[in-house]
Amino acid sequence: YDHHVLMYYKLEEVDKEIKGAQDAIKAITGQTTKYFRPPKAWLNDAEKAEIERIGYKVILWDLNSKDWVTFDDKYIVNYILRHVKPGDIILFHDSGGVFTTEGGDRHETVKAIPMLVNKLKERGYGFVTISELLNMKCDDKN
Repeated sequence: YDHHVLMYYKLEEVDKEIKGAQDAIKAITGQTTKYFRPPKAWLNDAEKAEIERIGYKVILWDLNSKDWVTFDDKYIVNYILRHVKPGDIILFHDSGGVFTTEGGDRHETVKAIPMLVNKLKERGYGFVTISELLNMKCDDKN
């Protein structure tokens, strides 16, 4: 499994990619997940239907941290603080360069996270799991 754009894969290859990631997550954490974020958010209707058929809910993000563009912790923090809204899912990356899935220095992202958490808490934000967030959004609609 990797982080390549799925729309270039056959549906059986999509299944294989997801199964590989699922097995790795389970082996490392002992947990399973029911959420899936497609690389670059590129997904066609057939792929989305297949992902849902095998039991996953597709989750995207509201705010891109831009940590793949600018390797500067203070820029990342300030960018997010200028754009964040309640209920946002913020996208961060753990690897990859600007145009490749390999490489990418995430030291600045790692440095940004504690600063960002503290500043967001100062503004009254809290942190929840995707499941909790989705339940909150459902409760808001009722």
